[in-house]
Amino acid sequence: MYRLTPDDVKGGKIGLIPQSLAEAVAAFEADAVIRQALGSELADEFIKVKRQEWVRYHNTVSRWELDRYLTLF
Repeated sequence: MYRLTPDDVKGGKIGLIPQSLAEAVAAFEADAVIRQALGSELADEFIKVKRQEWVRYHNTVSRWELDRYLTLF
């Protein structure tokens, strides 16, 4: 697996794990098995909370951003 290129992975039957919380939530939402196991109400609430979390995360300025960009100007 570690010797495969990204093109090898895309062309094969090996899937990539979500690369962000937004991608993970989308995959969760599309998974009928897990949604059925949790029930629609709980699954929908979980999706709502995680989407709100993603928005809050993107509205936060990190320490790295402050250190990197604040001194440029």
